[in-house]
Amino acid sequence: MALKRQYLRPYQAQGIRAWQEGGAEATVLVLPTGAGKTSIASSVFGEHTAMGGRGIMLAHRNELIDQAAQRLSQYGVQSEIVRGADSGIDWSRPMLTGTVQTLIRRLEKLALWAKGEDVLVVSDETHRVLGPTQRTVVGTIRDSAARFRLIGLTATPYRLDGQGLGREYGGIFDKLVEVVTPTFLFDHGQCSNCKTEHARGALCCGMAVRSYLMRPRLFQGRAVDTSGIRTVAGEFDHGEMEKRSSSVKLVGDIAEQYKRLADGRTGVIFAVGVKHAHAIAEEFNNRFVSGPSFTGQVKICGVVTGETQSEERNKILAQIATGDLKLAVNCGVLCLDEQTEILTDRGWARHDTIKATDKVANWDNGRVFFEEPSAIHHRPRAVGENMVSLQSERVNVRVTEGHRMVYRMVKDSPWLKVKASALVGGDVILPGLDHDLNTHDLDRCRLQIETEHKNENVWCVTVRSGNIITRRNGKVHALGNCEGWDPESDFERALHDRSLWKWNAAKTQRVEPTYHPLSVAIDACPTQSMGKFMQGPIGRNTRNHPDKDEALYLGHADNIDRHCQPDQHHGFDLSGFVQKKDKNQGAAKTAAPEAIVICTHCFSTWPGGTVMCKDCGRDLAKGRKIETVAGDLHEVKTQIGGGAMTAGEKTVAAKEARYREWVSDARKNNLDPRGADRKFWSEYKTYPDQGMKERVYREFGLARYLFGA
Repeated sequence: MALKRQYLRPYQAQGIRAWQEGGAEATVLVLPTGAGKTSIASSVFGEHTAMGGRGIMLAHRNELIDQAAQRLSQYGVQSEIVRGADSGIDWSRPMLTGTVQTLIRRLEKLALWAKGEDVLVVSDETHRVLGPTQRTVVGTIRDSAARFRLIGLTATPYRLDGQGLGREYGGIFDKLVEVVTPTFLFDHGQCSNCKTEHARGALCCGMAVRSYLMRPRLFQGRAVDTSGIRTVAGEFDHGEMEKRSSSVKLVGDIAEQYKRLADGRTGVIFAVGVKHAHAIAEEFNNRFVSGPSFTGQVKICGVVTGETQSEERNKILAQIATGDLKLAVNCGVLCLDEQTEILTDRGWARHDTIKATDKVANWDNGRVFFEEPSAIHHRPRAVGENMVSLQSERVNVRVTEGHRMVYRMVKDSPWLKVKASALVGGDVILPGLDHDLNTHDLDRCRLQIETEHKNENVWCVTVRSGNIITRRNGKVHALGNCEGWDPESDFERALHDRSLWKWNAAKTQRVEPTYHPLSVAIDACPTQSMGKFMQGPIGRNTRNHPDKDEALYLGHADNIDRHCQPDQHHGFDLSGFVQKKDKNQGAAKTAAPEAIVICTHCFSTWPGGTVMCKDCGRDLAKGRKIETVAGDLHEVKTQIGGGAMTAGEKTVAAKEARYREWVSDARKNNLDPRGADRKFWSEYKTYPDQGMKERVYREFGLARYLFGA
């Protein structure tokens, strides 16, 4: 198949050139979420294989492998997906895609495939590449190839444990290229017609240019008090955090602020745990089901946790995408009791001894390998949450009812996985392990539901294989791990499920739904992981869409102050942040504000240290500091840099303050606000730029006027 030419955004092409000219064997390319990492991978693979080289795309989830293979095929690069039976894999293909879990089982064939070849490896989410499994896979290819190059793609080039990605810091990379910053993507875009790049809002081909990503409006206010909460494995203790997060007043604040600031918008809520998620959903559904925005709907908020079955999860996500539901609460915690231990490279770890740097034993159809977990969970057992158990001479298992159990019905049949409650009362075969970690069948196992509830804590980890090795009272088993959800990979599949489409008025046919992009992220989950914060409530909400007028971040977790604003998430290197003790973990060039100053004239809020109000130009020396207390969220002004305003900035601030007065007058008198643009021209012989218009129009609820509506 002839190679199909791919069009790259200018910054993507510049990033590829920087990699090519850098000449390093292993390079990290850093791009914010939504900046097009897959486009870069498709381009470099297309060029490399067209010149006779071989390529392999590594990812940590099967759905990402499917996505990569599909995207490559769109540009004429046919790749072989490595999974399933070896007999079905064509190793003669120059392009492979696969997860490290499948490739680790085929090292000999992988070495033969790479022997004497010019091989390019691209690793997605490369901050995970420090695990022994990926190191082994990459090392096998490097040792066999005549020429080897590695590209690591990530939006967050750091780890919670602080280890650097560079060779001198224990990693495997030689160079880091920051392809583009969030600020550039917020302020620039391409003409949808001719594809030339312009500043956001510029007119081209008769249309205003939309930015590559949408800068979120940041609101912050009442938050969970994290003082005194212990840190477990580099993160807040899950049980204590969920207990504090589920107070009636705090949950009520979340619903009330959504009503005030984002009523009717489609979005995702990030919760601490299962109990917290259900409390939030119940509050939303009880409060708003009969409101004017939601008349006739049974509920507006669904819950997607690790306990949610795939069919129900896809249904909820489809309802979010089509607008039948407005919100989904996201968390994923399925757990073991505290007597259950998990096998790591340091031996058996208990709930109070597990560390983020531990390598957890993964079990994959009998093969055992060790990698660091992507998450560690601790929480109190929820009221009404049942435990499922089996205790005998051969088996000792006790898990929450939603926990995934590995089982099979007949010897030598494939291993399956289902939630524990589905196996209660029947005879099944469970996987046991001996002292050498060889798997054997434990037949005639019958799990039981415990009817008595007691107050206790439960815990678990999340690993890439989905299965872990556990020990309870000396009995060793393979079990499923904590599982969550990924709306980015589920929305598209859910939209193609015609059974979820609504009927027309005559009920003669189903009507294709209209897509509703996410436009609000509600963050109610404090985290010490900046990567989790940036890729979750920030990254999921900045993708632009023609039907999206703005992106809102409603913060109830202090994560902005704990980490940084999106515009500040840049300035990376390969050292990690072990030696960087600043609160931004080495990522932001400008520290997040320690305090907030309010202008006593126009009442806008600014980061502490700001000397002049950029809205009205007034001196802030007498401004009063405000604290985050009960009440409304306040908007956090975007902080791109630090320091005092220049004379030019003061002039712009004064012009914007004048422009705000004209728009305010138009709003009060029910006039077209674009008349303020003409007044601006009369006064300054230029029109207000798009950034100024966005700030002012949105302040007065006039965003619909921004793009010619």
